[in-house]
Amino acid sequence: RTRSARGSNSVEEKLARSLVKIAVSVPLAIDGMPGVEFSGTGMIVDTERGLVICDRNTAPGPLCDALLTFGSSCTVPAHCVYVHPLHNLAVLRYDPRQLEGTEVEAVQLKRCAAHDLRGQKLWFVTSIGSMRRGCKLVSERGVAIDSEANVAPLSNPPRWQETNIDLLAFKGGGSIMHSQDGIVSDGDGQVVAYYASFLTQTVRNGRLQDGQYFAGITADTIEDMLEALRRGEPPVRYALGVELEKLGLSAARGMLLDAATTEEVEAQCEHWPPQV
Repeated sequence: RTRSARGSNSVEEKLARSLVKIAVSVPLAIDGMPGVEFSGTGMIVDTERGLVICDRNTAPGPLCDALLTFGSSCTVPAHCVYVHPLHNLAVLRYDPRQLEGTEVEAVQLKRCAAHDLRGQKLWFVTSIGSMRRGCKLVSERGVAIDSEANVAPLSNPPRWQETNIDLLAFKGGGSIMHSQDGIVSDGDGQVVAYYASFLTQTVRNGRLQDGQYFAGITADTIEDMLEALRRGEPPVRYALGVELEKLGLSAARGMLLDAATTEEVEAQCEHWPPQV
């Protein structure tokens, strides 16, 4: 049995029992992994099955050992049951019997896409600290904007990177949003996105260096994955294996998009600028 942190506001109070700190170690770095020790913040999505969502920068592959810390003092082992082949999501599973009598709760997901949240004031909640020194609950508020994945040039060594998804970002807010993964929720504590850490590479002083950026993966993508896993089916059966990008209408017209289709797209556009 353990206690959860006391929240400083109603959103923290509601989500405190749904946050978990994750420590992952892998026996051998494969698939371009930048190391063998990883850590991050996850969110509980199913207490009956013991399912926790995190990003692939925390659990980079199924061959790993994971420790989950709930509240202040309860640490249990977990294993990786699924790594999404297309998006920056991984699912860990712990044994729910080890947490009997412990006040843990699954988040309440609110199905939505990134463009549905544009302009809304949302809460970012996370747990900062370490297993050695302890963790504390923090939150910030910012205005949601939609963004696209930061697709870097071909990495060295070759590794997976996020593409083909609309992500959630923040305008305003504090520095924690740019340095921590966690949960994004509305004012009622309903979770609209998991705020993930994305591994990337940048060129500094003529050399490639590993880096990371943070953005939200919205609840519609998470729910689609979880529903398939609960049915015992793979969330992704087939994939094209291509990277797609959005184009403005002026560029698309240069690629033989006819005038009638261009006018139709402009007329139905809800967000500016219109893109296809």
